[in-house]
Amino acid sequence: LGSVFLVWQRNVINSFFVLGGVEVPVWESPKLRPVVFNLVDFGGVGDGVALNTMAFEKAISVISKFENKGGAQLNVPPGFWLTSPFNLTSHMTLFLAHDAVILGIQDESYWPLMPALPSYGHGREHPGPRAGISIGSEMSGGVSNVTIENILVWESRRAMRIKTAPGRGGYVRQITYRNLTFHNVRVGIVIKTDYNEHPDTGYDPSALPILRDISFTHIRGDGVRVPVRIEGSEEIPVRNVTFQDMNVGITYKKKHIFQCAFVEGRVIGTIFPKPCLNFDQYNEQGELVKHAVSQNITNIDYEI
Repeated sequence: LGSVFLVWQRNVINSFFVLGGVEVPVWESPKLRPVVFNLVDFGGVGDGVALNTMAFEKAISVISKFENKGGAQLNVPPGFWLTSPFNLTSHMTLFLAHDAVILGIQDESYWPLMPALPSYGHGREHPGPRAGISIGSEMSGGVSNVTIENILVWESRRAMRIKTAPGRGGYVRQITYRNLTFHNVRVGIVIKTDYNEHPDTGYDPSALPILRDISFTHIRGDGVRVPVRIEGSEEIPVRNVTFQDMNVGITYKKKHIFQCAFVEGRVIGTIFPKPCLNFDQYNEQGELVKHAVSQNITNIDYEI
């Protein structure tokens, strides 16, 4: 798989160079692949004026030949590297040194016009409302270290959604939601692990995704029918989910409005509505008050 490393800071300074009349330290770059290239060796110029698209493309073309040899790394030195769009390749690390900036050219003639529906599969062209922010269902490359904050979602079927299924593989982890407000939505928070909309039959059903380390803090709302619906399964449990400081007004006065299946995690402090029994309960000081009854309790109700 390809990877992108943006900044690496070390205490070791190899040398100095002059950028815009200012002496800038050159930081030692780590070697994250067996072979390392430098953009300058492909004609790159980091002055913020020269166009570096061809330099990137040449470098990436060479790197693509190292796919079966552990891949290769492209170092981008300090400077301002003007470019139009270019594609990365698999088994590649794009490493930006300290004080290296990749600039997108502002001349629209360099930006190709994309087709209206570049993806395939059904549903993309259908009108909403769908969800405020969704992760998945295609997440086989993995989604991690994402923060979603300061969001207002109104008049939507769902507010926040994570969706995946057997056959996707990959992972969704270390996702942080905070400062969210829902107004007149059907389901506030959805995590669904049986979203079986594969584009074809060529997938491996034994490729099971991993869902864990997901937190929700300071959640507010009104007119929400089902505030939370987390639907894990025996083969794809949802682990280490945290709720804190949640107060969501509801429209449907039925018992199971906080719905769970095969999920484990914790609730910190008092939240509304009352959480399902799958969660450990802690007080505001982080002290355990009550253990979960069972992490496999199922109370999903799609009639609401």
